[in-house]
Amino acid sequence: MQKIVVYGNSDKRPKLGFPTEADFNRYLKEELFAKENGRYHYTQRQKADIIVVSREGYAYGHLCVTDPEGELPNEADRKSYPPVKRVYVISKSVVYNNKVRLKDVGVLGIQFGKSISKDVFNEIQKLSKGGEEFSGA
Repeated sequence: MQKIVVYGNSDKRPKLGFPTEADFNRYLKEELFAKENGRYHYTQRQKADIIVVSREGYAYGHLCVTDPEGELPNEADRKSYPPVKRVYVISKSVVYNNKVRLKDVGVLGIQFGKSISKDVFNEIQKLSKGGEEFSGA
C-alpha cells in the first residue's frame, strides 16, 4: 500500500527556501532535477511513496519517490540545505494546474507531515484539474 504524505515547505529564506510562490514553482519544475539531481531535502523522516508538496495551506503538486525510506543526507545535501534530516530521491514531480486548498479536502495540521489516504490524494488531484510532469530524464 502506498504511503502518501503531505509536507509543508514554509522556509522562505532567500538562499535556502522559497521566498515566493514563483520560487516554489520554479523549484518543482526545474531546480529539483537541474540543481538537486532529483534529491528532495526535508527536515522530517517519514516514509513516503508520494509526497504532496504544499506551501501556506495549498497543495502545489506531488513528488514520486523511488525509495520510501529515503536516504540519510550526504555532505552535498547538507551544503545545499543545512537543516536536512532525510533525502528523498524523486523520479517525477507533478505541478498542479490549480493549487488546492488543503482545508477543502480536510487536511489540517501538516506541521510535522501528514499521512493521507488514496481517496484524499485522488480528490486533491481532481481539484487540481491535472498538472504538468517533470523528471530528470
